[in-house]
Amino acid sequence: MTFEGAMAFFPLVDHDSELEALDIWIATQTWLALKKRQKILGPKVTKQPAMWRLERDQLIQLQVESETSKQNVDLRLPSVRRISGIIRTAVDTYGFGAASDGAELYLYD
Repeated sequence: MTFEGAMAFFPLVDHDSELEALDIWIATQTWLALKKRQKILGPKVTKQPAMWRLERDQLIQLQVESETSKQNVDLRLPSVRRISGIIRTAVDTYGFGAASDGAELYLYD
């Protein structure tokens, strides 16, 4: 099990309140972008996407049923706090190599 990406370089970040604030900021910016898109494109489209009518908190937890397969589709926004917790658990269980993809970043001599 290895993790890549920006969060993998910070497996010891444990300021959950700040990570949660970042999650809220990301959700707010996404919601505002959807509202702006609705304002610009709304009058020009005949069938408006359901996401345009959602509140921010609904957007964070969005899961819908596929119209074709009838299976549940997870459309939740990614959570920095959640991935940080997963990476911390992996580091606690498997060591720093789990977060660094085996690179020598945390493997000190």
